[in-house]
Amino acid sequence: MLGLWWAQAGAPRRRAALPAEARPAPVGWIAGDARRELPRDREDAEVATRRREELQRELLRQEIDLEQLRYGAGYWEAELAPADGAVIEEARAELRAALARELGSAEALTAYFGPEQAAPCLRFLDAATRERLLEAFARAAHDAPLTTATMLEAARTCLSPDDFARYREWNAPEAVALRERLAGFAPTQGEFDAIRTWTTPEGVAEDALRTALGAERFAAWLAQNEPEMQTALREIRRLGGDTADAEWLRAERGRLIAALGAVWSDPSLPDEAKAARAAALKRAGREALAARWASGDPAAADFDLLP
Repeated sequence: MLGLWWAQAGAPRRRAALPAEARPAPVGWIAGDARRELPRDREDAEVATRRREELQRELLRQEIDLEQLRYGAGYWEAELAPADGAVIEEARAELRAALARELGSAEALTAYFGPEQAAPCLRFLDAATRERLLEAFARAAHDAPLTTATMLEAARTCLSPDDFARYREWNAPEAVALRERLAGFAPTQGEFDAIRTWTTPEGVAEDALRTALGAERFAAWLAQNEPEMQTALREIRRLGGDTADAEWLRAERGRLIAALGAVWSDPSLPDEAKAARAAALKRAGREALAARWASGDPAAADFDLLP
């Protein structure tokens, strides 16, 4: 059952084939094993509309269950890399197809989430509270697509102050952005909280952050925040590489940019020769990246190391 994936011990969070028991299975009529026959009268628009709405709500519930695979054990831990998220997208497509068959229509149901809009982490909520929040999400989705902002507002109106504080701890835009920013830094909970406080408008002074992190980790944090390192981390996550390679990629990009600059500024070379050398440098950069991760076509634009 998709709803139990995130709770299973050892649930996969890296690119891998999903276990058979975790793949979407044809559902009964929303609950139980008994399956109702589809309406024979296709002219009964009211019945068909109601059935579609019920299945859309079931899709919302199961998509949120599925999306819990994105998250680590704590709100401070890195989320699943985009390239590894392909396993979620494959399962989402199977889920939509299974529910469309249940509907008896070739028209696919509308997905709520995807690479551009992740579902929030809800694993900290008890079952009853989670169900109330899902109902609030369904009402919000009736009028407009679900967004981080609309889900945050639904949570604010639906949850207790304590539960809403935990919801924000996991799902506020600044928390999501900071997890991505700290990919590869592997912060502890205390380090994440200290950095999060420092990044707020009313945050602490840099000296206080240095004290909270310690000299060595503070230096690592400064290196992590360099624009070149952040660019390297984004590229690695996009291509499914290991964040441990971020320093190598940062250095490789810097070397390539410097070499290209030297070629284009060389007054002894005609323009045609400059273009040929620059193309060769770019090709070598793509090949180095593809070889490092042993995946993809090194001629593809995905492996262009330039900003």
